[in-house]
Amino acid sequence: MVSRPCELLPPQRPLCHAKLLLHSGSHTLATFIDSGADVSLIDEELTLQLGITRIPLSKAISASALDGHLLGTVTHQTEPIHMLLSGNHHETIQFHILHSPRLPLILGYPWLRRHNPHVDWLTGAILGWGSSCHQVCLRQAVVPQPSRCFSTPPDLTGVPTEYLDFREVFNKDQSDVSSSPPTI
Repeated sequence: MVSRPCELLPPQRPLCHAKLLLHSGSHTLATFIDSGADVSLIDEELTLQLGITRIPLSKAISASALDGHLLGTVTHQTEPIHMLLSGNHHETIQFHILHSPRLPLILGYPWLRRHNPHVDWLTGAILGWGSSCHQVCLRQAVVPQPSRCFSTPPDLTGVPTEYLDFREVFNKDQSDVSSSPPTI
């Protein structure tokens, strides 16, 4: 039988990165995803460093580890914070504040349930999002489509008949439109 000595630390856990978009600017932080955490947490010292507004809870909450030992008491939560993950996943979130310098930002089980991400647990990369995120959290750039209304028809006198199928090319109103092909 082989056992690990007590002094060895648990294996390194993969972290993803979250960008907090605050009044003071944006801050990218290594973020731990923890299915055992009942809430999402942020380190108390980090909230002070970043100038995040703290809101008192109506009732203090004891934070305990799985083995039952007390980690601390949560008395405040953050103001709503805009957070960006994995490039284009936007959300507004409030964190409970706890002294946690080794893991300053933790996304807990309620966050996992809400977003149902597909995580590569070897690298910590988020590979995909749950179906509800495609309607709420994911903001994709929408390229405006040029209007197909022509104010003045193009003057096609002098254009050879074999080129008349390409009359939109000769329309001055369309000359300022991007080079995307016309929709048919």
